[in-house]
Amino acid sequence: MTQPQFDFSRSHPYTLVVSPTPSGFFGLSELQRFTFGAIEPYADARLDQPLVLDFSQIKIWDIAALLWLVVALHHYRQRGMPFLLRLPEGDPSMPQNDGDAFDKSADYLRRWRFDNALLNLTPEPATLLVPEQRDFF
Repeated sequence: MTQPQFDFSRSHPYTLVVSPTPSGFFGLSELQRFTFGAIEPYADARLDQPLVLDFSQIKIWDIAALLWLVVALHHYRQRGMPFLLRLPEGDPSMPQNDGDAFDKSADYLRRWRFDNALLNLTPEPATLLVPEQRDFF
């Protein structure tokens, strides 16, 4: 039996976009607003497609928020909520300052070994990422 193929472009119907501060910072307050305001309404829903949790607009991560994010993801995974992550990446079409900031954000996740943290959710962390980012780490 083959798995259904979904289009996980930014227009995916179940995309929940994180709103960092205007400077692009993602801290504990932003995590709390995202989990309670965006994710919780879907926590017990039976979805036909996974949620895409879009963290692509984050330029600066608070390490405490990143650690608590893993705890929250584990909680939602245990409740059976299907999700995929979209992480920040610079894009050549962006203004150079933004592209550099998103590339630094991605490097931060790699340096702090976010993939190791995701091992608490699955033995293959790449499977938690949208298809176009499977080689992120």
